[in-house]
Amino acid sequence: MTKTCECGALVASYERLTALYHDLLGQESLAALLERAAEAVVELVPCSSLLIAEADVEQQVIVPLVVRGAWQEETLQMRPRFGEGLIGWAAANGRPVLANEAHLDARAGQVVGTPDDEPEAVMCFPLISGGAVVGAFSLYREGEGQFFTDAEFEMAQRFADAMTLALANAKAREQLLYLARNDYLTGCLNRRGFHQELQALATSAVSSSLVLLLIDLDDFKSVNDLHGHATGDQLLRQVADQLRSAAPEGSVVARLGGDEFAILFGPTSTTDTAAVAASVRHTLAPLTFVSAGKAISVTGSVGLAEEAVGNTSLEERLLRVADESMYRDKNVEPIGKPGRRALRDQTIHETG
Repeated sequence: MTKTCECGALVASYERLTALYHDLLGQESLAALLERAAEAVVELVPCSSLLIAEADVEQQVIVPLVVRGAWQEETLQMRPRFGEGLIGWAAANGRPVLANEAHLDARAGQVVGTPDDEPEAVMCFPLISGGAVVGAFSLYREGEGQFFTDAEFEMAQRFADAMTLALANAKAREQLLYLARNDYLTGCLNRRGFHQELQALATSAVSSSLVLLLIDLDDFKSVNDLHGHATGDQLLRQVADQLRSAAPEGSVVARLGGDEFAILFGPTSTTDTAAVAASVRHTLAPLTFVSAGKAISVTGSVGLAEEAVGNTSLEERLLRVADESMYRDKNVEPIGKPGRRALRDQTIHETG
């Protein structure tokens, strides 16, 4: 009778595991997956504390992402190296750990700020995808006489396998979404991502108006022609970094294509729109960098538009007005002063 009950409980556990696996695969984001995983593992193997972490393979450290139970703040601050502590040992060796007397285990580490030698049982599991450790998780039962059974250890191992697949799926989905919205070269939003953000801001009612700065590098083609496309790519990355530093906090910075960039933001009572535009102009007037031992200077033209939110043709008007403003900035200069494009041509030839 006892054996029949144990078999029935085991079947029920595997049924729950199967349902949880499909649930994890259905999570739309990595954050949602991690939250659901924290709930799910406790449904399978009750515990007093848990830790889910990602592996930074380059730095060889474990980075906590989700913590439940005691000492959450202290645990989130820790960065055990591969091989350090039980979770670090599991990550470094690619093998799970069951330590029912973890406080006596020579491999165990100490989380700064937590009690020394507190009796606890610990299970740690590496998450391995494509032969590489991508993360790890630990389950804890604190207190004298606490332990995990072999059956619980096996069930948690099965959950680790399911979570690894779900985690790889979520990361692949996020990467595809990122590539669909972001420019691979500069990391800025691409044209698609820019239009999505513009539409979102236009309907969010966070601001009564939107400001758009369009930025176009003057005669960028000459950089590619005289110095090569690798130098042109280096320039675009540097311009993107400069624009991000000059843009107000919370701005949308995008590369719309080629050498055309955009900065979009909703002004607040403390935002000086003219000062932002002036800062961007100053950033590109001129921007000098060194490539292959040669100093190369470039300039850019900036167009400004501000439109009230609620206008049915907001997106069209912002782009048209900013484009017209940028065209004037590129071509109209005070009498007796050479145009920005003429200065750009002269500078490139002198430094090339």
